[in-house]
Amino acid sequence: MNGDALGLIETVGLVAAVTAADTCLKSANVSLVGYELTRGSGLVTVKISGDVSAVTAAVSSAKVSAPLIGKIYSTLIIPRPSKSTDNLISTKETVGIDHKAEVEKVQEVCNLCGDPKCPRKKGMPRKLCIHYKQ
Repeated sequence: MNGDALGLIETVGLVAAVTAADTCLKSANVSLVGYELTRGSGLVTVKISGDVSAVTAAVSSAKVSAPLIGKIYSTLIIPRPSKSTDNLISTKETVGIDHKAEVEKVQEVCNLCGDPKCPRKKGMPRKLCIHYKQ
């Protein structure tokens, strides 16, 4: 979060959440952290970050636009959230956050023989394969 303010907007339904997020992003210089669907009751939490004044303006404008589509359940602005709250904000359920996926390095092997000791790689001439017989 880098010391930015955090804004949370909880709406009833995804369409109202998308409307709130769109209004926030268009009305102030804030960035969308993501959204989180709650289990049951149809609540969606939109998470934004930016300067305190920008987040305040964005949440205020979302309070005006989202009720035209759906219902706003609650809003919250945290001016300087503690670093320990990042675990609450950046959960696996938050859609839009790039979770550090474990990238498994795939060893490139010969696609003819599949032997890891073979110097031939996919796309190279067949003659380079140690198991290729002419």
